[in-house]
Amino acid sequence: MRVILILHNIREVLAIADTVTVLRGGKLVAGPLDVTETSTAALAELIIGNGNADSKAALGGLDFDAAVHARSKPTAAAAPVLSITQLSTRADSEGPPLRDIDLSVGPGEIVGIASVEGNGQRTLVRALAALAVVERGRIEIDGQDVSTAALAERRKSGLRIIPFERNSEGLSLTSSLWENWSVRELLGQSALTFIRPDQIRAACDQSRQTWDVHYARNGQQAGALSGGIPNHSHVLETKTQAVTGHRLYGKSLIAYMKDMELLGPHTTIAHGVWVDDDDIDMLGEARCFVVHNSIANRKLGSGVAPVRRLMPAGVNVAPGSDGASSNDTVRLFDVMRVAALVHSVTGCHHDDWLAAIEVLSMATRNGAASAGLQQVTGSLETGKSADLPVLGLNALAFTPRNKLPHHLVYAENGSAIETVMIAGETVYAQGRLCKISEEDILAEIREQTPAILADHAIIEKTNRVFRRNSPALRVNRYNLYAQS
Repeated sequence: MRVILILHNIREVLAIADTVTVLRGGKLVAGPLDVTETSTAALAELIIGNGNADSKAALGGLDFDAAVHARSKPTAAAAPVLSITQLSTRADSEGPPLRDIDLSVGPGEIVGIASVEGNGQRTLVRALAALAVVERGRIEIDGQDVSTAALAERRKSGLRIIPFERNSEGLSLTSSLWENWSVRELLGQSALTFIRPDQIRAACDQSRQTWDVHYARNGQQAGALSGGIPNHSHVLETKTQAVTGHRLYGKSLIAYMKDMELLGPHTTIAHGVWVDDDDIDMLGEARCFVVHNSIANRKLGSGVAPVRRLMPAGVNVAPGSDGASSNDTVRLFDVMRVAALVHSVTGCHHDDWLAAIEVLSMATRNGAASAGLQQVTGSLETGKSADLPVLGLNALAFTPRNKLPHHLVYAENGSAIETVMIAGETVYAQGRLCKISEEDILAEIREQTPAILADHAIIEKTNRVFRRNSPALRVNRYNLYAQS
């Protein structure tokens, strides 16, 4: 670790740092200050603007007269490891923009960022992690300009981000939930004690209920719970995204995500209509998931996801409905049917078409895996959750009966469903929902519809400016990069 940034915890800043830099409203107001020559009272005045009781309360009740312990300094003058010069960032929804920030960190030096939450310290961290757009200025690591470099390049230079919550929160992904809770219980004891298995089991069960975490067993690795750390993002649905990715970043959005280290087996890409061959290779290499929204992409004219090229590359594909405004029914049976049919007209050879059994597997096993629930559901196996619909095979969609996968994908629309179970509990039976009143929900929707339509009319009026055709968007998959 070569650079350490401490956020707004003043106690940590004063206890660890050699120098202190103060931000307020995204602007540098003081620093670097030698911690041996300042005090909490002086910092309070700089951060809040005065040193009265309100400032004390805002800083968490710190004693303004507390002495600041001297800290060791670098033994010799040397070129800075991290240098920030006149750094300004673009405004966004995550926090105030930075304005003309200067900061230098030498080898072995620890710099604290002293500021009340919301004054720009997190924006500074985001800028260093390539998550905030730099409008002007420079960020240099070991003399190398990384202002426009991706996170992966900065990590190679030695940059690391330590979470603020590191002292109170943590999870060993290679240990089981049982083991994590055991350690948590031990750390909470003031003296040597015994751990009661029944208490740990109860704590694990309570965690599952409280946080709605899906897993098969308490002994399963924590890294497998709900897919580890999932990342779900709607990417390359439209021509607009395909064009703007190259315009903003000089590369496709998939390549940009790879640079940001966001691709992996726990990453699910919704749509993926406008992926190119390089994008497909990157998604396959990372074992990502792509959710194929066959109906929504038809309704909105987005295009057809190249599923037959994604699957051989190692990309896991699952069908999806997208939002209700883009699909209208959000029935998975409808999604399966369209997914199975649309590729029959996009491929000239029969082998390129999706078979019914493939689509059925995509909707069950792959659907569960795309949500990180492959250990929980997606197939009927011992130890998995009883999540299933029960269909009546005497229904019209199954008469005369032939191959069941064909009936399920091409003919059924949900009308043959008799019972639905979630985790073994019946939630639908005999044509009625068992847990909620459908009549009350529909009545509430009708009551709120006029206000919703009024708000929608305002949005539609605002969006009329985009109806003018833009030459940059008059492209298709084949001349996209020539015109962008």
